[in-house]
Amino acid sequence: MGEEGLKKKRFDREFKVSAVKMVTQEGHTAAEVARSLGIHQNQLYNWKKKYSIEGDKAFVGKGHLTEIVSLRRKLRNAEIEIEILKKAVGIFSKPTEKRFEFIENNRLSYPLEKICRAVEVSRSGYYAYKSRPKSQNRINNDKLLIEIRRVFWDNNHNYGSPRVWNHLNNVEGIPCSLNRVARLMSFNGIAAIHKRKFRVTTDSKHNYPVWPNILNRNFTIAKPNSAWVTDITYIWTFEGWLYLAAILDLYSRGIVGLAMDKTIADTLTLSALKQAILRRSPPKGLICHSDRGSQYACNDFKALLTQHEITGSMSRKGDCWDNAVAESFFHTLKVELIHRTRFQTREEAKAKIFEYVEMYYNTRRAHSTLGYLSPFEYERQATVF
Repeated sequence: MGEEGLKKKRFDREFKVSAVKMVTQEGHTAAEVARSLGIHQNQLYNWKKKYSIEGDKAFVGKGHLTEIVSLRRKLRNAEIEIEILKKAVGIFSKPTEKRFEFIENNRLSYPLEKICRAVEVSRSGYYAYKSRPKSQNRINNDKLLIEIRRVFWDNNHNYGSPRVWNHLNNVEGIPCSLNRVARLMSFNGIAAIHKRKFRVTTDSKHNYPVWPNILNRNFTIAKPNSAWVTDITYIWTFEGWLYLAAILDLYSRGIVGLAMDKTIADTLTLSALKQAILRRSPPKGLICHSDRGSQYACNDFKALLTQHEITGSMSRKGDCWDNAVAESFFHTLKVELIHRTRFQTREEAKAKIFEYVEMYYNTRRAHSTLGYLSPFEYERQATVF
């Protein structure tokens, strides 16, 4: 990365407020947040103090009770049983001992009475199974399963067997085969959530001139701040839609610009671009690629690119594959966070998305395209060579 990686980090107001809220509202310690964001703890304390004093002006440069309780309890019990049965698919055709193994491996997740009833065995039968001496193979599998669960939970249920195996075998040095990890995960119902189809959000029906496709699907980049890709998506909350614009560095797949708002106005993409420029201080000649949406073709966005000597690039008409990396990130975001969360307010969604991106995706989440390193770890390693 050379001198570019040594430049002083700068952050916009939205980033600072989100970082403070990780401490004041989301229950993280200042040390944890500072470490994840790559900033000094004193800097975070200063932001927190300023925000507590100035609030929103800071960083300028928003039936019947018994019956209901009973019904909710019944519903929750039914949900638990369904969840258990989904994990237990396939064991009913196997010897009864496999059901006992399933119970043993899932005891920490469900009440014993419920899991025994779901798999149709008695508690006394389970206790009799427990009293038998374990084989060495079963002991080894039990130990490995504990490690598998730890890695799976540490990564918010997002890792499938290849990533879990890579972390155990190559990061922590715990010898195991991919097939063994996959078998134990499958038998114990440990699986990453599958992706849903992604929909395009930007409006390409406008009269603005468009940039040529300079990037031309060249997604393999030799150094940071050579090529960025950007796109917009939307997230539902009970207050209404929240729109999100993200800018991603193709070298490391890290998110360098992030903006969220209740409208999809041109200011959304401008805010993300300004944040990325502030944080990265990109060199002359950087390519910034987007689709043909009006938010990217508008005069203000183009002017900001020109001001910083950034080369604009746009996808061909109707070709989503030209911006596949940006859309892939939104797939990941929705699978690993959005689709499993009900956001009451836009502010809640903002906080959780910021936490996911800045404290997990950029700093901890292993990427297969990066040799199972996180984006920022991949960039840090590049400075060594």
